[in-house]
Amino acid sequence: MKLMKDNEQKYLDLLEEAESKFNKRLFGPAKDCLLQAERIKANDKITEKIKQCTLQLKKQKSSQKILKDARKFLKKKDTKKALEYFKKAQKIFYCSNVEAELNNLIEKKDYENNFALAQENENKKEFKEAISKYLKILKNNNLPKVKERLAISLAKNNEFREALQHFQFTEKSSNEVRYYYGISLAGITEFSKAIKILKPLSDKLVIKELIIDFEKRFEEKKQNLIIEYQQNLRNNDFLEAEINRQDIRQFDKNNSLLKETENCLFSNIVAEYFKRGDIKKALEYTNDVDKQLDIFALNRMFCLKFAQLQSTETLDDDSLKLLFETISYGLTYFYSPNFKKLLKTNLPEKFSSFEVNEIREFFFKEIESYIVKHKISFPKKASYIDAFWKTEVEAIRKIEMLSKRKKEVKNLIVAPYLSLKIGTSKEIISILQNTYKRRDENFYYIISLYSNVADAYRYYVANEIDKGEKILLELSDNSDYANKFINSLFKYSIIFKQIKSLDSRFKKHFPELNSLFKINKKYYNDIVQYLLSYEAEDIESKQFSEILEYFITQYSEKKLALIYSDSIIRYIKYFVENNEMTYTQAKRIIEKSLKIDPKNKELIELHQELRKIFEFNKAKQMIGKNNKPNKVTQFAISAEFLSTKVLVLTDLFQVIATIHNEMESLDSQENMIRAQQIKRKFIHYLFELGTNIPELESNNFDLEHYLEMLENHKISIENIVDILDSIVEDEE
Repeated sequence: MKLMKDNEQKYLDLLEEAESKFNKRLFGPAKDCLLQAERIKANDKITEKIKQCTLQLKKQKSSQKILKDARKFLKKKDTKKALEYFKKAQKIFYCSNVEAELNNLIEKKDYENNFALAQENENKKEFKEAISKYLKILKNNNLPKVKERLAISLAKNNEFREALQHFQFTEKSSNEVRYYYGISLAGITEFSKAIKILKPLSDKLVIKELIIDFEKRFEEKKQNLIIEYQQNLRNNDFLEAEINRQDIRQFDKNNSLLKETENCLFSNIVAEYFKRGDIKKALEYTNDVDKQLDIFALNRMFCLKFAQLQSTETLDDDSLKLLFETISYGLTYFYSPNFKKLLKTNLPEKFSSFEVNEIREFFFKEIESYIVKHKISFPKKASYIDAFWKTEVEAIRKIEMLSKRKKEVKNLIVAPYLSLKIGTSKEIISILQNTYKRRDENFYYIISLYSNVADAYRYYVANEIDKGEKILLELSDNSDYANKFINSLFKYSIIFKQIKSLDSRFKKHFPELNSLFKINKKYYNDIVQYLLSYEAEDIESKQFSEILEYFITQYSEKKLALIYSDSIIRYIKYFVENNEMTYTQAKRIIEKSLKIDPKNKELIELHQELRKIFEFNKAKQMIGKNNKPNKVTQFAISAEFLSTKVLVLTDLFQVIATIHNEMESLDSQENMIRAQQIKRKFIHYLFELGTNIPELESNNFDLEHYLEMLENHKISIENIVDILDSIVEDEE
């Protein structure tokens, strides 16, 4: 009955699975399920379904054969034939995966047709139609080839600005692309760029003539711009002059006329923009001032920046940038060697009686009030703002001191932030490298602030290590003095942090700090002083002792040996007391420690104490596990410590006392004889061990006497134990 039920259930399960497979168009597995069901119980429905599966499998096989041919045509790039075969295969046997492949093919065919039509339009010089078709293709397919043809068609149609948006020109581009890219640049009057692009094609006469024409037009444009620039300056039309200036700079950055006019009319131009209230334009204009800032330019710039800072109502990122600029311009201005010249003529009356240092101090107080305001508004940047102020002041003071010894530095007293902005930093670094024979921290400090790692160094001073590291990682060149120095500082900060958290991974990169320690031993000494003052908890004394060991063995730091030994002692005691360390482990650690600190009395005593404890515990363990008495006795005889020997001796006394007491209640002669044999055996072990304990004799402990007293009940086993314990106390 049960078998019939099981068959019925299996039959139903097979039919359900077959139906599921059939609906998923998995006709092979569906047919297998149906055949199994038919063997259990055949009927017409199953037979019909099997026929349907067989028919579909035939269609599938036929379809797959056609698909194989379709893909062959596809490999031969015969899209038309491939498309025909794909459609035929889908008609015989539909497959969703093949449908997707078919749609892609149809799309590809459409693209090929549209691209061919667009090229046909282009060849017929119907550029608008070609552009329209290329744009249509690009909506669905962002293909470089199509973008290239679109750009060329736009150039051919004189739509040069639009063409330049689509060109993806590289030095490897085809000659055709190079030609039309150059033509497009010329079309928007970028003649110098066009000439540069077209020069590799100048072996062709037409291109050569074109380049000559562009060169003439370029010169004409340049001359016209310069004339216009001069005219606007003479007419005091500074806004137009500014536009001319920007245009000229695009093709001639070092134009002597620009330099001359900027230096000559700088104050008037800035003043005009400032008068109009166009502060942004005034600031933009000053970015291009010649790096040899004269005192009048500095005066104008500082006043401009400071006035803008005072009028700022909203404290945001722009005002913070303005604060940094004001600080840097102000420091450069007040530390300028020509500053004294302005004391009588260019400063407000209230400063007339001030000395140079008094004016500087006044400026510092004024600026510091704005620093405080920004720190309140930017709490997350407060440390960085402090670091910026501190490093700018210290750097310019060091440069000023250097200028007293080196005349060539006199005209380069510029605060780091401004120096990097106007391009004098490389010159300062070059002079520093020739000036400083002794490469001390002072040298690296100034070099860093005048190089591309300045911002990273400020973050180091602000103790924002992660941000500083991020800047360093983004720098491509990490080979110069400054970069190496700053990298060392960041590594030092991270490694010191690892040491403070007792992280042994610090060892991996610690040797990399040797160059930093050579610059200033203070960095190394700070670590040693920290270790000398550190009070490790018992639980962490292992990690701490490993750090100490590293410094003692690798850097011969002998003054750490005492606290190292103390740490090791506390570590071993802690883990031994908590049964988390074996004698072998403890012995290995102590022996290693004694090599480092061989004369440490506490270590030597601990070594002895541990030997005693572990020997005693081993004897106890052997007694507890009922080892053979001979084995226990031999262990006690060879034992180093009296306490171990007495422990085993006491145990032998107890065993003998127990046997003796039990013998008094034995009623069988046979049991009595056996008990006497065992007792004699233990008495033998007792005397064998006793004769190897000289302390017994020196303390008048007679084994025979005490054994006899024990057997005659004149002394208890407890009394014997007490006597033996007192001998151990006296001797050890």
